[in-house]
Amino acid sequence: MVERGGTFVAELAAVKALGAESKSLAALEQFANSGVPSAGALARELAELAPSMQQAAGVTPREGILEKLQAGAERLVRVRPVDVVPGSDPSAIIARVEAKAAHGDLAGALAELGKLPPAARAPAEAVSKKAEARIAALDASRRLAADALAGLAK
Repeated sequence: MVERGGTFVAELAAVKALGAESKSLAALEQFANSGVPSAGALARELAELAPSMQQAAGVTPREGILEKLQAGAERLVRVRPVDVVPGSDPSAIIARVEAKAAHGDLAGALAELGKLPPAARAPAEAVSKKAEARIAALDASRRLAADALAGLAK
């Protein structure tokens, strides 16, 4: 239920009644009523924040006529590199954040976000916290399931 994003209030109550580890339960409790946000939803949020992160990073605007035409076209259609974008400049890092998030690699996207200067990372802070909470909740649910299976084996 946790991985599918559904609510799990009754399931969490049952696990609590069985005496599950409270550390694992803490990561899950915040999502019991609403469900864990999906990787796709978080990826969309990150993609929407990319222009704000670019602006906060101080990526220079385009100056030539071709660059201005391309910038205008990008307002209509978003063009993203398919391959991994090399480089350590904020623009390349933000492109990797988008690519990793779009492929469901939230941990990788968070690692790339960590490489950005604090000012460029600031617009994505709330989404970053949601992604970290999602990862923690999924890990906790997997630990609980593993502990339950180990208990059944005894």
